[in-house]
Amino acid sequence: MMAKKRMKRHRAAGGGMAGLAAAAMVAGMLTEVRAQEAAAGRVTGTVTDEDFGYPLPGATVEVEGGDIAVQTDREGNFIIPALPPGAYTLVVVKDGYARGRSGRIVVSPGQVKQTGVSLLQDAEELPVVEVLAEEPEAAAVMPSIQLQADIKAIASVLGKDFLSNTGARDVAGAVTKVVGVNVVDGKFVVIRGLNDRYNTVYLNGNRVPSADPDRRAVPLDLFPASVVQDIITSKTFLPNLPGEATGGHIVIKTRNRPEKPFVNFKVGLGYNTQTTGNPEFLTNRGGGTGMFGNADDRALPDLLKTIDYDQYAFGETGNDRKEALGAYAMKTLNPEMGSIIAEPQPDMTAEGSMGTPFEFWGREAGVFFAFDYQKRYGYIPDEVQGRVGFLPDGKEQEPYIPATVRRGLETTRAGVLMGASAKTGDHSEITATYFFNRLAEDSTNFQWGRPRGEPDSPDYSVREAIQYSQRQLQTVQIAGDFVLNDGQTLGFRPSLSWNKSSQLQPDSRVFTTRYDLQRAADGFSPQYFTQPTPSLPALRRYWGETFDDNISVNVEFDMWLSGNKDSEDFLKFTMGGGIDDTDRRYRGDTFTYDERLNGRIYDTTVQPTAADPDSFGDHFTRLNSELILIRESLSPELYDGSQRIGSGFGMLDWKQGDLEFVVGARVETTDFTIDATNIEEYGNVGESSNPGTNLVQPEDLEEYSRITGGENLYNTIIAEGSKDPYVAGLTRARIVRTDVLPAAAFTWSTSEHTRVRLAASKTVARPSFKEIAPVPFLDIFDNVIFIGNRRLQMSSVTNYDARFEYGNGKQTAAVSLFTKMIENPIELENGAVRRFSNVDDGQVYGMELEYQGSLGFVADELEDISVGFNYSKIFSRAERKRPIFGDASRRLQGQPDYILNFNIGYDNKDWGLYTGIFLNVTGQMLALAGVNEEYPDIYQMPVSTLDWSISKKLGKSAKLTFRAANLLDAEFERRYGVRSEEHMSVP
Repeated sequence: MMAKKRMKRHRAAGGGMAGLAAAAMVAGMLTEVRAQEAAAGRVTGTVTDEDFGYPLPGATVEVEGGDIAVQTDREGNFIIPALPPGAYTLVVVKDGYARGRSGRIVVSPGQVKQTGVSLLQDAEELPVVEVLAEEPEAAAVMPSIQLQADIKAIASVLGKDFLSNTGARDVAGAVTKVVGVNVVDGKFVVIRGLNDRYNTVYLNGNRVPSADPDRRAVPLDLFPASVVQDIITSKTFLPNLPGEATGGHIVIKTRNRPEKPFVNFKVGLGYNTQTTGNPEFLTNRGGGTGMFGNADDRALPDLLKTIDYDQYAFGETGNDRKEALGAYAMKTLNPEMGSIIAEPQPDMTAEGSMGTPFEFWGREAGVFFAFDYQKRYGYIPDEVQGRVGFLPDGKEQEPYIPATVRRGLETTRAGVLMGASAKTGDHSEITATYFFNRLAEDSTNFQWGRPRGEPDSPDYSVREAIQYSQRQLQTVQIAGDFVLNDGQTLGFRPSLSWNKSSQLQPDSRVFTTRYDLQRAADGFSPQYFTQPTPSLPALRRYWGETFDDNISVNVEFDMWLSGNKDSEDFLKFTMGGGIDDTDRRYRGDTFTYDERLNGRIYDTTVQPTAADPDSFGDHFTRLNSELILIRESLSPELYDGSQRIGSGFGMLDWKQGDLEFVVGARVETTDFTIDATNIEEYGNVGESSNPGTNLVQPEDLEEYSRITGGENLYNTIIAEGSKDPYVAGLTRARIVRTDVLPAAAFTWSTSEHTRVRLAASKTVARPSFKEIAPVPFLDIFDNVIFIGNRRLQMSSVTNYDARFEYGNGKQTAAVSLFTKMIENPIELENGAVRRFSNVDDGQVYGMELEYQGSLGFVADELEDISVGFNYSKIFSRAERKRPIFGDASRRLQGQPDYILNFNIGYDNKDWGLYTGIFLNVTGQMLALAGVNEEYPDIYQMPVSTLDWSISKKLGKSAKLTFRAANLLDAEFERRYGVRSEEHMSVP
């Protein structure tokens, strides 16, 4: 179901590091071969729970056909020493689990073979042949609490089977099941109350850039669940993690070399109760997303990009060039400006994957391929919205008049994943990954209601909006994992990643008009007229392009100073570093039409004949062919940006008995630059009558007056423009900074099943390109101007964490406490002109509770039933620049008061049946911070969603699945945060 809503709405730098990474990989392969000794071999490995991923202590590992047997330690590790050369198979047995078996292991003289065996929970031990004949299906219905010693941070892990059970279509939908994690706008992650700028997303160990012009983090809906092996969410910073991992660090691990050949294919049809078969579904002529997106068909012609629009000024008549321009624009641009109604098809999904292992130069190798395709439709029939102006005393400046909005949405996602890996030694492997994904969205909005501020008007204010966006990510990764020196005391991991991402927003259109319902009913003409609002042109068109090129190179070295990788007690030193280099190009073009020369803008020979708003959309759709296209400002919105982040770190990991201590520091250098359009090229931007003066901040006026002895900066802008060095600097921004980020983590295994973790660290947060770019961005849909703040600074954060964990193999539970103190937090101000700014300080603190496990401890008959629960309570505070209604502080943006997840699942292996119910409740959060009483805070109200999934295996090779989403038909509502509780719904 679709939720009802009640709200509006690259560069070659780093080549040296790449060469180092390649040389390191070659050195690893050569050294590995030379390190072998002519002696008996041995086998090491780990036994884990198949469903939850945690280690299994006390499991018996036997050599099949022999008399050798060992037990796993508390971390699930085992060592079988002094095995003669030959081929072996291991059999693993543990109470409460089905018998497990390894693949064929070939032991060579002097070599150490590493393996792993996962056991499936079962009430009865099954014969070996039955285990091998079945492909395990997870019983997990909640993310695992990771208790392994090699994960030092507080972390949660989601496996591919869990993703399948929950029915999550993408990573964005999956991570909402992790305690303390929220997703905003269906794609941007908020962890422990901190929005996307405080969180990092890595794909297989390398950062992925975001081409979204409004955000710093990559949108998670770009990653389909079908290509994911694991999602690891770390909530504490360690020196080997990026310095921006304040709230959390998400690593998306894609699927790669399989252990045996396989082919999977899945197709699905979806029925949306508000969309499928609905004859009132909104779309637009020439719209839709096509098969794989159609941004190229909507692109702005080069002539319209480069033409000198000064030759086509308002008010000229008899201008042949103007008429030629109008004819060309009409010929090349889609004249359809409004919505139509049409019946959409059912939703459709198709997924496929295949892979096979093989030998390459006598070593294990394999390849993997997967594709994902999805087309979905969404419809919101009854969105209610309205704006209210407020006076300083909190009283309404104008009456609240609600408007009704109908919205149709078509979404297409298509992507491929290809991976290959090969062993280069017993403990070394090299992998290569290619990932491509494109997501296209076509949205059509139709809004009508009484004109704002005119509750008694006989007219209706009508507004239609067409918006298309196409996001794309392409990445190539090469990584190595090498262990040298007899595979024990020296290892390193080089990686190289090349990324290209983009977001295209071609030919978005908005028009507004007023319609005289009474005259229409009486048969008079004209029945409509253009709304006479000079600051709001009746029609606007917008083209936006954002391109990011990124290269990321990283190397890590491990050295055991005492013990080795298989020792229970050890002292290990890890060091490394990297370069992350991103280049951004942005262009935005906004146009309107010279309607004052050629009259009405609509070509509507047939008009609505009744006072029925439903009939508007079919008629106000085509442009008058005599209209002249003009730019709304003298120049497009342009900026180029670059971000260079260099890093190096050192970290000591000491483990003795039940205690483990990690301490170290990370050094990061930041060089962040922006070059934007000269200020005089913007013309009259926004509400000011002076060219580009909205770019000027009060600090600029004071500073310029002090430097020049009292001269007015506005006068200099008009008289000299960018010839003046200070004025030229208004459209440039730069941050150059070095940060030392210490971190420490302590773990105490208080018993076989319990642990206590403590952590402290310092991290940073950086602004996005748009937030710092001194460019006026016009939002044609809301008629709002956003301007980047060239004075914006990075934030520094101090973090403290404490956590108690329990896990016995079948039940896991944890309690966590955390606090984060932020210096110079970056927050968005809601005003006539919106911009981000640094507030003095902020703080986030909270508590997390989580439990997961089978109900078999209650009764054996309940072994197949699993229950999961997690709850986060989050508090935050940020100082305001000025009080609003007497309040000098507020909460941080995007931080919900609480997050609750609960589910219950039934997994019967004998029947091949699984069913589960998943509930998510997200508390109230600050959606937009106010700047004064006229523009107060806007809050999003609590939202509850309930999903259901059921699947049945059909033989050994097929499965039938049914899923139902949003069973509660959740309402999304935003309200003004003012003392008066009346008239609270807002766009």
